[in-house]
Amino acid sequence: AIQLALKGYRVFCGVRKQSDVESLKKDCPSDMLNPVLMDVTKQESVDAAFDTIAAQVSQIHCLINNAGVIYT
Repeated sequence: AIQLALKGYRVFCGVRKQSDVESLKKDCPSDMLNPVLMDVTKQESVDAAFDTIAAQVSQIHCLINNAGVIYT
């Protein structure tokens, strides 16, 4: 996300915590990086993130879905 933003692409990236927003903004000062709070395990959170993004753009040209798994 950071590399794309630094190359001039407008990037929306889902993050789970406000501290992740702050960390991304610190690592990437570009206004092209737009962290959006979202918990993919909660439909209302996903819907709110979609609404946030849709209010700012009329088209999405690329979607990258990156998920992680924790094994205990």
